[in-house]
Amino acid sequence: YQDIDIEIAIAKLKERIETNQMNLLVGAGASCCVSNFYQNWVGLVTDMVAFLYIEELERKGIEVEQDEGFYCHYNLTRKDDPKDKNYIYDTIKTIVNREGVLEIPSKFARQMGVRESIEAYIESHTPRIDVSSKTISLFGETRPIDIEKDLYFLTTMVNVGWNAIFTTNYDNLLKYASSDVGKKSLTECCDAAELSLRKMDELVIKLHGSIDFDHTRNGFDGDVHRKYVLTREDYADYPSMHEAFMQLMRISLLKDCFCLVGFSGTDPNFIAWITWVRDILEAKKSIVSESVEADEIKIFSSIVISPFGQKPD
Repeated sequence: YQDIDIEIAIAKLKERIETNQMNLLVGAGASCCVSNFYQNWVGLVTDMVAFLYIEELERKGIEVEQDEGFYCHYNLTRKDDPKDKNYIYDTIKTIVNREGVLEIPSKFARQMGVRESIEAYIESHTPRIDVSSKTISLFGETRPIDIEKDLYFLTTMVNVGWNAIFTTNYDNLLKYASSDVGKKSLTECCDAAELSLRKMDELVIKLHGSIDFDHTRNGFDGDVHRKYVLTREDYADYPSMHEAFMQLMRISLLKDCFCLVGFSGTDPNFIAWITWVRDILEAKKSIVSESVEADEIKIFSSIVISPFGQKPD
């Protein structure tokens, strides 16, 4: 497709928001703006790669030392240059791209032998915010956090008049951010039964599950065998196991538009959803043009630049 002038695209985005035709889809890159404790996909599965491919990493000059104090956590150091973090990141990313983004968690679960290993991994690798003490913690390190300042980007974002807010993130940052916008705090929803109980603009719809540090939930969307969508098998089962979420995304994409923030758009479920919508829209046309007008844009994607020097999605 030919490029559309950025000013025209932004004007159309603004118009869609003002006429209640725009939904928000939030990915890991948005969380990275709050603290470098939060990770993109490569960062999230780094410890899985260290566990699964320790010999390969060591052959490539990376020292792998397990931190016994935390579940499946490793300290990685380049032997030739201990300060070189980019080499480690690029090496991990190469392995993830080679094996497949979904195969790494699947292989990890098979190697561990129990599905609960995924739940334990997610809960040990997600930062925990303590609002009362205004701190954020991960792997035994605790730092102060300014809820108003550090969450300013997210607070500003959720305060826009979206029809609905969707996220594939497990963390609860959007809920914290919404409590500071001068209106009723948004409610996290990770169960299809809750979708019809509230207005859509009152929800943060958690497409892949919501972090459960206190172990108060049995599973995601009634699935007692898994709390978080992460492995290849989770994605394969999604259409049948979580049909309500699937249909909600499809209808929202067909009826309205989406703004992607901190989201690469390469999520397998999302690709399936937009492919379905594209097929429907193109089926209505006798000829599919090679260019697109601003009025035809269904998905607006933004680039989030992390202030912490990370490589967001």
